[in-house]
Parts: sequence; structure tokens; C-alpha cells
Amino acid sequence: MTSPMPSPEALLAEVATLRRELVKLQSEKAELELLMEMTTEYSDEVADELFDTVEATQQESEQRFEVITNTVPVPILVSRVAEDVIVYANTAAGELTGMASEALLGQGIVEFYSNAGERKRILATVDKEGHVNNWEIRGKQIGGNVFWAAVFIRPLVFNAEPGLLEVYYDLTASKEAEVEILRLQHLLQNITDSMPSALITLNPTGRVLTWNPAAERLTGQTSNRVMGRLLWTTCPNLARYRDLFEQVVKDNQVIHQHREQWAANGGSTHYEISIFPLADDLKGAVLRIDDVTERVQLEEMMFQSAKMASVGGLAAGVAHEINNPLSGLLQSAQMLQMALDIDRPRTRERLQGCGIDPLGLARYLNEQNLPEYLAGIRSTGERAARIVTDLLSFSRKSSSQFVPHDLNSLVEQILALAAADYDLKKRYDFRNLEIILELSPGLPLVICDGPQVEQVVLNLVRNAAQALTQEQKYRRERGKSAIKRGRLTLRTSLVPSGSWVRLEVEDNGPGIPEELRTRLFEPFFTTKAMGEGTGLGLWLCWTIVVERHKGRIWAEPVQSHTEAAEIESGTRFIVELPIGEA
Repeated sequence: MTSPMPSPEALLAEVATLRRELVKLQSEKAELELLMEMTTEYSDEVADELFDTVEATQQESEQRFEVITNTVPVPILVSRVAEDVIVYANTAAGELTGMASEALLGQGIVEFYSNAGERKRILATVDKEGHVNNWEIRGKQIGGNVFWAAVFIRPLVFNAEPGLLEVYYDLTASKEAEVEILRLQHLLQNITDSMPSALITLNPTGRVLTWNPAAERLTGQTSNRVMGRLLWTTCPNLARYRDLFEQVVKDNQVIHQHREQWAANGGSTHYEISIFPLADDLKGAVLRIDDVTERVQLEEMMFQSAKMASVGGLAAGVAHEINNPLSGLLQSAQMLQMALDIDRPRTRERLQGCGIDPLGLARYLNEQNLPEYLAGIRSTGERAARIVTDLLSFSRKSSSQFVPHDLNSLVEQILALAAADYDLKKRYDFRNLEIILELSPGLPLVICDGPQVEQVVLNLVRNAAQALTQEQKYRRERGKSAIKRGRLTLRTSLVPSGSWVRLEVEDNGPGIPEELRTRLFEPFFTTKAMGEGTGLGLWLCWTIVVERHKGRIWAEPVQSHTEAAEIESGTRFIVELPIGEA
């Protein structure tokens, strides 16, 4: 069993005792030699016997000194004060400095210090205080390798000259371990700081131990304000998880909470909460909070897309079913018009053949407004047929083929479909809007995906209708007597360069603040109330126009003066599509 390593103080005391014995013996030997010279009464035989006895004792002390210092696995040096050179080194000292202990004799100690000034400060401290304890130095071996050591120094007399007994405890391994620990701590800190998840480490009582930047962004609290404090009082919005935290600490089991919804700033944010117990002997838990709002919205969008695909298929089936009786209705109305049209010679002949006066029948029909009713039936049926045709065209799966299209026709077709849109009619009062079409005739055809461009127009029209409805509601709530009529203008033109066709969708609504216009086309960004929209409509417009058609889309404010000298604000969305192939 290996004996424990002696303390620096005990080792220094033992070595100092041996050196004192050695010095004493050396002094006694010198006195004996002097006495022998001065006294002739003793025979040579007696003198030799006394000298041998003293020399044997001295040799025994020197052997004990070397045995002890070389056995101890601690570097020990003896330096001469005058030149600060090494006059004795044990085996461990040679291992520390990278040289054999015999080769160290005569070497200046400062050569093994990385900083020569450090050696001067140590010597000054010895002169002033008489010793040095646990002075940490950075040393260097002859080969250039670095070592660390704690120095203990005591003065002594060595070979009748002032010297220093120096003990060096090797700290290199512990220093390297400290450096590695610091590196790992720094790495761990970088990992936690770069994570998008809020990570909060708590002790068993709920006091904060660690707090990463994501936690600061989530709570608005800096680490300086929360470290060491009770989480539930510094961040009341997290107090809802206190019971879960205490359960995790008690049961040492992980707990997950999925899709937690927090209401803030008129909207809602979804989070996933995970609480992990600390491992091994550590007590406490880690609270991890992830913002999963985008994921939830994507899931909802996928669900909505699947639902709309089903609705599209259902609408197409319903449209086909409606087409059949609608065709019969239109055909019957046309036949009735032909049968009662007395201006047709064949109709007059048939009426007269049945004994019916054509002119009398005409007077009766006109008195009952039957021709107008029949015309109304045909007009309404034809309008329903157009709606069915548009619905079939819009719900039909697109092959994403880029073919020539007339932009004006696409705008007119989507407006006709929008007029029949239930939400636009009921929720946004679309029919009461003033629709102004300023379509430039003779525009060149645009190579594009027609259904996708129609989707862009429909989204812009929907947004404008909603903005106008909100403006009307705002004016009514403010008690304004003159409720202005919502106006929606769709304008097409050829860009002066001749290589782009432009579509403008303009409204006289409340306008969009400048600070929000830069974010309009970001996914999931919306200015609508909760439940009104997902923030994907304008992003989809941008994707279709910019990414798929290599076009441009932007929004700009509009201001105009009314007849009542009132300044109207509004928004104009501009879409430009290249005339060449996309």
C-alpha cells in the first residue's frame, strides 16, 4: 500500500532538519581537524579514530538526505543564493525539467521559468518574508514543453554558503484538466446560447442556475436579473409550470407538454414544454421551451389544403350535377320564348291554327310581364352557368403549364367568380363595393400559369375587400356621418419598357403603416385579427409571382382627395409579369 504524499511543510521541515545535522557534522569535523593540529598529546591512532567516527556520521546524514529526497516523488532543488544556480536536484526535479538531475547542477533556475520577472518576485518575497508558500508558476522544460508548479521555498545553509531549499509540486496535469474543463464549459455555453430553445436550469427550490439568450427573448428578462432568483416570481407567466417542475424533481421523470398556447399582443403563440431532471447527484431540473407556432400553422395549412382539395372535388361534382338541370332549365326557357314570340311567322301560324289571336295573346303576355320574366329566367340561368363554368375551371387541378394568357380575361374571370364567393358577399359585402375596371386593351399575351395568376388576383381582391370592410366598421364605430363607399380598382397596363405587363389592385381602405409594408410578404405574418387569417395569402402571391413567374410584386400607399376635400388613404398592390416565357 503506497504511503500518502507528505505535505510541503512537513517535507521542508524534514529536509531542513537533515541539512542542519549535516552542517553540524561538517562543523564538528572542522573543529576536530583544528584540534588535531594544535594538540600533539594525542596519538595519530586516537585522532584517526575520532575523525573516522565524525566522517561516518556525516556520510550517514548525507545518505539519509539523498535517500529521502530521491524517494519522495516531489521535485526538490537546492540553489545557491549568490548566483541563483542549482547545487542539488533530486530525481523528480530532473523529470519535471526534462533533464537528468546531475545535469541540472550549475544551471540557473531562472532558465526554467517562462517569466524571468516571476523568479525575481519570488526571491524578493523570500528576502522580505523569509519564505514562499504555494506560489504558482508557469515553467518550461529544456525541450520547450510547458509545465505548471506550486513553489515552496525555505532558506538554508548549504556547504557553508547561503542557499534556498525549493520544493515544486507539479500542477501540469491539474492545469490541463482545468483548461479542458473550461473548454468544455465554453463549448456547452456556446451550444446552449446558439439553441433556439429557451433553456432554464433550476435548483430544487426553483431558483435559476442558467439562462440562455433564447430565454431572454422569450421572457424579456436578462440573465443578470434572474440568476439566483425564484423563477416563478421573476417570470409570472412561467408560474403555470411550477407544479410540473416539482413533480419532475420528486419523481425524477421527464414531462412533456405539447402545443401550449399563449395569448399575447392580440395573437397567440404555440409552445412545447419539456422538463428534464438533472442527472447523477445533481438536484434540480431543466426547463426547455420551444416556439412551435410555425409548425402548428404549417400543420393547419396542410389540413386546410387537404380540406380545400376535398371541397374542390366536391364543388366540381356539385357543379357537374347542377349543370344538367341548369341546361334543361335554360333550354326550356328558350323554348318558351320561341313558342310565345308572335314575331316569328311559324309561331303566328300555329297560334292561328289553334284559334288563338296572336295580337291578343301578345297584349296579355305584356300585361303580365311574362316576356320579362322569361328573359330574367334565361339571364339568371346563364349567369349560374357562367359561375359553374368558372368554378369548374378554378377547382380543376392545374398542370402548371405556362401558356399564353390574356391578363384582362383572367382578371374579368376571377372577378366574376369573386362576385359569387360566399365569404366575399356575406362577410366583406363585396357586392356593395364600387368595382372600377381600367383594363388596357390590346395587351400582349403573357406566358404564365393561368390558374396561379387567378389565385394571385383573388387573394389581392379578398385582402382589399376585407380592408374596406374594416374601414367601414371603423367609421361606424367612430360615429362618422358620411360613410364612404368602398372602392376597388383593378388596372392593367403595359410597362413603358414594353417587356412587362402590369396589374394594379387599388383600394381606398385604411392603408398599411410603413413599418408593416416591409413584412407583408413574410410567411405567417398577418395584420388580421386572430382567426381571420393565417398570414399565407400574400406570401403565396409572392411565391407565385416572384419564384414561379420571375415577376415582381410590391405594395405602396395611395392618397387622394374626395369631393368633400377629405384625404383618402389606401393601398395599391402592383404585380408585374414578364411577357416572355417564364
